[in-house]
Amino acid sequence: MTPRKQHEALRFCAMAKPTALLLISATIAACSNIAVPQQETPATTMDPAYGALIASYIKRTFKTLPPVNTFEISSPRWVHATTGWSWLACVRFRDGNALRSYSVFLQGTAVTDARYAVETDDCPSQAYSPFNLDTGAIGSTAVEKQSPLY
Repeated sequence: MTPRKQHEALRFCAMAKPTALLLISATIAACSNIAVPQQETPATTMDPAYGALIASYIKRTFKTLPPVNTFEISSPRWVHATTGWSWLACVRFRDGNALRSYSVFLQGTAVTDARYAVETDDCPSQAYSPFNLDTGAIGSTAVEKQSPLY
Protein backbone atom coordinates (compact mmCIF):
# COMPACT_ATOMS: atom_id res chain seq x y z
CA MET A 1 0.00 0.00 0.00
CA THR A 2 1.34 3.39 -0.94
CA PRO A 3 1.74 6.08 1.65
CA ARG A 4 -1.02 8.10 -0.01
CA LYS A 5 -3.47 5.15 0.19
CA GLN A 6 -2.51 4.58 3.84
CA HIS A 7 -3.16 8.23 4.61
CA GLU A 8 -6.61 8.05 2.93
CA ALA A 9 -7.49 4.87 4.84
CA LEU A 10 -6.49 6.47 8.17
CA ARG A 11 -8.50 9.57 7.31
CA PHE A 12 -11.54 7.42 6.47
CA CYS A 13 -11.25 5.54 9.81
CA ALA A 14 -10.89 8.80 11.72
CA MET A 15 -14.14 10.08 10.17
CA ALA A 16 -16.00 6.76 10.46
CA LYS A 17 -15.55 6.39 14.23
CA PRO A 18 -17.46 9.57 15.22
CA THR A 19 -20.15 8.83 12.63
CA ALA A 20 -20.60 5.29 13.96
CA LEU A 21 -20.67 6.60 17.53
CA LEU A 22 -23.31 9.19 16.58
CA LEU A 23 -25.39 6.52 14.81
CA ILE A 24 -25.23 4.17 17.83
CA SER A 25 -26.19 7.01 20.21
CA ALA A 26 -29.20 7.95 18.07
CA THR A 27 -30.34 4.31 17.96
CA ILE A 28 -30.11 3.91 21.74
CA ALA A 29 -31.97 7.19 22.30
CA ALA A 30 -34.76 6.11 19.95
CA CYS A 31 -35.15 2.78 21.77
CA SER A 32 -35.51 4.50 25.13
CA ASN A 33 -38.72 6.23 24.02
CA ILE A 34 -40.72 3.07 23.45
CA ALA A 35 -44.20 3.58 24.89
CA VAL A 36 -45.26 1.15 27.58
CA PRO A 37 -48.96 0.28 27.26
CA GLN A 38 -51.30 1.00 30.17
CA GLN A 39 -52.19 -2.00 32.27
CA GLU A 40 -55.84 -1.55 31.42
CA THR A 41 -58.24 1.18 30.40
CA PRO A 42 -60.68 2.28 33.10
CA ALA A 43 -64.38 1.67 32.80
CA THR A 44 -66.35 4.81 32.04
CA THR A 45 -67.60 5.01 35.62
CA MET A 46 -67.05 3.19 38.85
CA ASP A 47 -69.74 0.81 40.13
CA PRO A 48 -72.15 2.82 42.33
CA ALA A 49 -71.77 0.18 45.07
CA TYR A 50 -68.28 1.52 45.82
CA GLY A 51 -69.79 3.52 48.70
CA ALA A 52 -70.89 0.36 50.52
CA LEU A 53 -67.52 -1.27 49.88
CA ILE A 54 -65.61 1.71 51.31
CA ALA A 55 -68.01 2.05 54.28
CA SER A 56 -67.51 -1.61 55.16
CA TYR A 57 -63.74 -1.27 54.89
CA ILE A 58 -63.61 1.84 57.09
CA LYS A 59 -65.81 0.29 59.78
CA ARG A 60 -63.50 -2.77 59.90
CA THR A 61 -60.31 -0.70 59.90
CA PHE A 62 -60.97 2.03 62.49
CA LYS A 63 -61.39 0.96 66.10
CA THR A 64 -63.18 4.15 67.11
CA LEU A 65 -65.13 6.22 64.64
CA PRO A 66 -66.21 9.84 64.78
CA PRO A 67 -69.96 10.53 64.48
CA VAL A 68 -71.37 9.05 61.27
CA ASN A 69 -72.75 12.36 59.98
CA THR A 70 -69.25 13.87 59.65
CA PHE A 71 -68.18 11.72 56.66
CA GLU A 72 -67.91 12.93 53.05
CA ILE A 73 -66.59 11.14 49.96
CA SER A 74 -65.15 12.25 46.63
CA SER A 75 -65.94 10.76 43.25
CA PRO A 76 -63.48 8.01 42.34
CA ARG A 77 -60.77 8.82 39.81
CA TRP A 78 -58.41 6.60 37.82
CA VAL A 79 -54.81 6.82 39.12
CA HIS A 80 -51.61 4.82 38.99
CA ALA A 81 -50.77 3.68 42.52
CA THR A 82 -48.25 1.29 44.06
CA THR A 83 -50.67 -1.56 43.40
CA GLY A 84 -51.11 -0.60 39.73
CA TRP A 85 -53.96 1.25 38.03
CA SER A 86 -56.73 1.78 40.57
CA TRP A 87 -59.72 3.91 41.41
CA LEU A 88 -58.98 6.42 44.18
CA ALA A 89 -61.73 7.82 46.38
CA CYS A 90 -60.98 10.27 49.17
CA VAL A 91 -63.00 10.08 52.38
CA ARG A 92 -63.03 13.20 54.53
CA PHE A 93 -64.22 13.35 58.12
CA ARG A 94 -64.00 15.49 61.22
CA ASP A 95 -62.00 14.01 64.08
CA GLY A 96 -62.51 16.40 66.99
CA ASN A 97 -61.43 19.79 65.61
CA ALA A 98 -59.24 18.31 62.87
CA LEU A 99 -60.38 17.60 59.32
CA ARG A 100 -58.86 14.28 58.18
CA SER A 101 -58.66 12.76 54.70
CA TYR A 102 -58.33 9.05 54.00
CA SER A 103 -57.44 7.61 50.58
CA VAL A 104 -59.02 4.33 49.49
CA PHE A 105 -57.76 2.51 46.38
CA LEU A 106 -60.11 0.09 44.60
CA GLN A 107 -59.63 -2.46 41.85
CA GLY A 108 -62.88 -4.05 40.76
CA THR A 109 -64.80 -4.90 43.93
CA ALA A 110 -61.80 -5.02 46.27
CA VAL A 111 -59.98 -2.42 48.35
CA THR A 112 -56.32 -2.88 47.41
CA ASP A 113 -54.82 -0.14 49.56
CA ALA A 114 -55.89 2.57 51.97
CA ARG A 115 -54.08 5.18 54.04
CA TYR A 116 -54.34 8.65 55.44
CA ALA A 117 -54.10 10.93 52.41
CA VAL A 118 -50.75 12.28 51.29
CA GLU A 119 -50.12 15.31 49.10
CA THR A 120 -49.93 13.33 45.85
CA ASP A 121 -53.45 11.95 46.42
CA ASP A 122 -54.73 15.51 45.85
CA CYS A 123 -57.65 15.02 48.23
CA PRO A 124 -57.99 18.70 49.29
CA SER A 125 -58.90 19.79 45.75
CA GLN A 126 -61.66 17.18 45.27
CA ALA A 127 -65.41 17.86 45.42
CA TYR A 128 -67.14 15.95 48.21
CA SER A 129 -70.65 14.59 48.76
CA PRO A 130 -72.25 13.48 52.04
CA PHE A 131 -71.41 9.86 52.87
CA ASN A 132 -73.41 7.67 55.24
CA LEU A 133 -71.03 5.19 56.83
CA ASP A 134 -73.87 2.95 58.06
CA THR A 135 -75.51 2.39 54.66
CA GLY A 136 -72.76 3.35 52.20
CA ALA A 137 -75.15 5.86 50.59
CA ILE A 138 -73.58 8.81 48.79
CA GLY A 139 -75.11 12.21 48.11
CA SER A 140 -78.47 13.55 49.22
CA THR A 141 -79.70 10.05 50.15
CA ALA A 142 -76.86 9.82 52.68
CA VAL A 143 -78.28 12.65 54.78
CA GLU A 144 -81.18 11.73 57.04
CA LYS A 145 -84.22 13.97 56.74
CA GLN A 146 -84.76 16.13 59.80
CA SER A 147 -88.13 17.19 61.08
CA PRO A 148 -88.90 20.92 61.17
CA LEU A 149 -87.71 22.76 64.25
CA TYR A 150 -91.04 24.58 64.85
